[in-house]
Amino acid sequence: MTLQRLEDYIHETLSVRVRAVPWSGAGKLPLFLTDRYEFFSMTVLDRPCILALDRKTEALTPASIRKQLDIVGETAMLDVVYVSATLSGWNRTRLIEQKQSFIVPGNQLYLPLLALDLREYTRLPAKSGVARKLSPSSVRVLLYILYAGDRTEWTLTDISEALGISSMSVSRTFDEFSDAGLFRIEMTGKVRRLRRDQPGRDVWKRAEPLARSPLMKKVPIELKSLPAGLPCAGLTALSEASMLASPAIPEYALSSARWKQLKQDKLIREVPYADTDTVLLEIWRYDPEGFSKNGTVDPISLYLTLRGTDDERIAAALDELLDGVPW
Repeated sequence: MTLQRLEDYIHETLSVRVRAVPWSGAGKLPLFLTDRYEFFSMTVLDRPCILALDRKTEALTPASIRKQLDIVGETAMLDVVYVSATLSGWNRTRLIEQKQSFIVPGNQLYLPLLALDLREYTRLPAKSGVARKLSPSSVRVLLYILYAGDRTEWTLTDISEALGISSMSVSRTFDEFSDAGLFRIEMTGKVRRLRRDQPGRDVWKRAEPLARSPLMKKVPIELKSLPAGLPCAGLTALSEASMLASPAIPEYALSSARWKQLKQDKLIREVPYADTDTVLLEIWRYDPEGFSKNGTVDPISLYLTLRGTDDERIAAALDELLDGVPW
């Protein structure tokens, strides 16, 4: 496969002229990547990106491709397009599920960064009829925006630095937000920006059906092994914000990463069931301490963990909880 063939294929399918040039940042990459790929920079339909041309004939798994190109994207701070002379139908399907851009010259061009899938030579709408559930990382970014007061604009770098999330993860979050129609995503030169055009409460009404609960599971542990400083969660937290009575067994929350570390270090002791001198630990998909205040988890996350209850008292308390959020 030649670079000219790739450029010609893009011209034939998109009716635009492009020019791929060697990417100057390739020298910053690990040797195993520069041995596998040739890297070029290119701008297509005013969107800059990096091309990773696969030199090898032995196929990688889609997961490996995505993992390797995430490293490239972190370095380039741009979307990375996988380019291969051949790609099996199964691998294409998996890459599409992962929203990994790829081009098979003469066969298929899939560029979610431009909302394009050129198997059928048609432009895909930026917003599909049914939006997908937001990833845990995207829910975390959503919370950051909803709790930001009057601020209405952020760059990708703003969010990456504020939350300690990789730029590639934030870029995927921007794609999810755009697909769901939650925020306006724009490009200013090479800078990708998010704009909130509506009040936070209106954004939440659209986002709530797409937001997953952060709660993965509840684990009973001995009270004496409870780590210090964890925010209260579940009905314990809701009782702090309402007239509900506190549950007999207190509930606290921590991230799955911290849970794994505590288990590995044998600093926590599980018990078969909750009873006297025990507490319930909620294991969360993201760190509950990031938005906690006054020793309790944040109200929106708390709502997500308890919504859908059949208890009318709890449902009413949750409604009051959201009414108190400073949208």
